[in-house]
Amino acid sequence: MGNDGGSIPRRNEMVREKKQDEKTDRKNQAIALNYFCALSKQQLQEPIVGDELGRLYNRESVLEYLLDRSAFGDGHSICDNVQSLKDVKTLKVTPNPA
Repeated sequence: MGNDGGSIPRRNEMVREKKQDEKTDRKNQAIALNYFCALSKQQLQEPIVGDELGRLYNRESVLEYLLDRSAFGDGHSICDNVQSLKDVKTLKVTPNPA
């Protein structure tokens, strides 16, 4: 059953290695952070607001969240630091011509 001189086993046949964790694609992650609302996961539309942590939101989504905190299932974990409209700042965003 092997190792009798007729076969030469390789390392990967003899040793089991720990599986590598899947790494997130940084490019897709950057696109998601810069083009989609962190709260509603929809594409960003004017007016855009940002919080102190640098997350971008649609203003309508923040208003919906502040009126009904159960409107978004994971809203409490995403924007727990947003308690009122004073916690977000309206951003002036212009498209990049390049």
